[in-house]
Amino acid sequence: MSHVRVSSRRSRVQIEQLVLGVLEQDARLLSAYDIALALTASGETIAPNQVYRTLARLIDLKVIHRLETRPAYTLRRGDFDACLICDDCARVTFIDTPSEVAALTGLALGKGFTPLQVAVEMSGRCADCLSQDIVHTEAPPP
Repeated sequence: MSHVRVSSRRSRVQIEQLVLGVLEQDARLLSAYDIALALTASGETIAPNQVYRTLARLIDLKVIHRLETRPAYTLRRGDFDACLICDDCARVTFIDTPSEVAALTGLALGKGFTPLQVAVEMSGRCADCLSQDIVHTEAPPP
């Protein structure tokens, strides 16, 4: 009688689906460590190096975006030129600003500098977080 051994190893695609599932469930920026913790909490065993390798593949496929100004990842939602990052809730808004990027590139070229990559990321507070401050400020004391 021959025995068939079933491998408990997950395929690359299965791991990609797990990582994407975490990113789809959370609109905030997540670090690779956050993703590994979320998977572990859901009962999946995954090594941090698997998460990093998977993130690198998903970046190459243009499915996710890694921020330049912080070690965090988010789902890529189409083409964009700039990211607005809320420091309070960690949500990212992508904006398309081709004329502004062209102007920055032109300024650089005018200074004799040839840009190889342009990354525009702005941090601050989103409208939702600002409106929560207004609600808390306007609330009468108890």
